[in-house]
Amino acid sequence: MGVNISKALTIEKLQTERRRLEQNLAQLSENDMLQPGVVGEWSVKDIVAHLADWEQRFLDWYTARKSNGCIGI
Repeated sequence: MGVNISKALTIEKLQTERRRLEQNLAQLSENDMLQPGVVGEWSVKDIVAHLADWEQRFLDWYTARKSNGCIGI
């Protein structure tokens, strides 16, 4: 039994969390962004780059599926 979350609510939550992330990142200095050890050897900058890469991958996959008629949104 899955949870049915509307598209609008999902988008709203994504936007809220993106704003929170941006607000937190804005408080960091360039030096803070480059310090290793946030997660293993990764810096904040490494983590943000990783998230950006996966976000782009998701959008590419979504676009490809949608253009093939696999997504009804």
